[in-house]
Amino acid sequence: MELTVPANGVLALARAEGVALTMYLTALCFEAVRGSAGDLGKNATLAASVPVNLRQFFPSTSPRNFFATIRVEHTYGEGRNDLGAICRQIDSQFRPKATPEALEMKLQKLVRFERMPVLRIVPRPLKDVILKLVNWGSNRGLSVAVSNLGRVTLPEPAEAHVKRLLFHVSAVRPQLCAICHAGLLTITFTSPFTETGHINEFARLLTASGIEVTVAAARVTEAELAGTES
Repeated sequence: MELTVPANGVLALARAEGVALTMYLTALCFEAVRGSAGDLGKNATLAASVPVNLRQFFPSTSPRNFFATIRVEHTYGEGRNDLGAICRQIDSQFRPKATPEALEMKLQKLVRFERMPVLRIVPRPLKDVILKLVNWGSNRGLSVAVSNLGRVTLPEPAEAHVKRLLFHVSAVRPQLCAICHAGLLTITFTSPFTETGHINEFARLLTASGIEVTVAAARVTEAELAGTES
C-alpha cells in the first residue's frame, strides 16, 4: 500500500517535534501499530530496525548495498506515550548509535566475528543453519523496519518528466519505505501479512494532523485479483 503526501507538510511536523523525518515516521509507525492493535498489554515494547547509509561515513566503491542497521524501541506503559515523547525518545537512542565511531565499532565487531577461526572450519550447511536461526531470532525481536531514502533528484531531462517516485522492498516483517521527489513524499508499506489496520491508522494520524493523504493499494487476495480479471 502506498501513501502519497506533501513532503513539506510532514517535514514541518517532524521539525515541530525536533527530530529528523525518519524518526518521526518511526514514531508514527509505533503509534499506528498500537492504535490498530487496540491493547498491547502492560509494558509492551515495540522495536524498529532503521538502516543507515555507510557511504556517508566510510569510502566505498562497491555497487552493492553498504549499510548498517540501528535498533530503536519504545515501551508503552513506561513514562509518556504521546507522539512527541516517542519521537524524542527514539531519537535519543538513534543519534549516539549513528556516529562514525559507533558504527565503526559495530562493523569491527562483525568483522571479528566473521573471521573467528572456529567459524572458518564449520561446514557450510551447518553455518547456514546457524545464521538462519540467528536471523530468525533477530526478526522475532523487531516489530517493524523503517527505511527512508530521503530526497532524490534525477538528472535532466528525466527530472522534468518525473513526479512521484516509489520505493519498496520485500519484507519478512512489516516494512515502511519512504522516498521524496518533486515535493511528494511516498510512504510504501510491504508486509508478509495481510493485515492493514496499522496502515489505516497511520493514514488517519497524518490526516488528523492536517496532512492530505492519497492512498493506492495493490490487489493481493484471490477475490481482489478475480475482480481485476473481470
